[in-house]
Amino acid sequence: MMGLLLGGGVVFAPVSAAESPNTEPVKISADMVEVDQKSQSSTYSGNVILRQGDMRLTAETVKVNADRGKLSAIKAMGHPAEFRSVSEDGTPVRGQADVVQFKARAEILLLVGEGKLTQGGNTIENDRIEFNLRTGNLKAGGRQAKGRVEVILQPAEQKK
Repeated sequence: MMGLLLGGGVVFAPVSAAESPNTEPVKISADMVEVDQKSQSSTYSGNVILRQGDMRLTAETVKVNADRGKLSAIKAMGHPAEFRSVSEDGTPVRGQADVVQFKARAEILLLVGEGKLTQGGNTIENDRIEFNLRTGNLKAGGRQAKGRVEVILQPAEQKK
């Protein structure tokens, strides 16, 4: 999902424009939904599955906010909430956290509470992981996070 350069190697590849969260409809299934027309929000609960293109998000509860009828934010909560997608290079991406938030206008994905992201054997873990899908930047840790950032990088394959 992100282009992050560490030691000269790509750790997390960006999502291509064709897989951009803004180009496909969001499909949600759940045991229950509550809709508040005035605030333009809906809360889905019980075995929630949200799909958009190649992305799949599962959680106990998902709150969706709209602005003028268009998706503005998604907040998924679970123990953990989990998502999976496919990066631009075709590598599966998996993530999980107690809370997964997506802010559509800024194209920011935020993992809070025991956050973990894995792609191609490379893993980053922290209480707070933030992705900027527009710029490809990733940030983990910081003042609001608990504990140190843990990163596991797999060695590059040797060409024969």
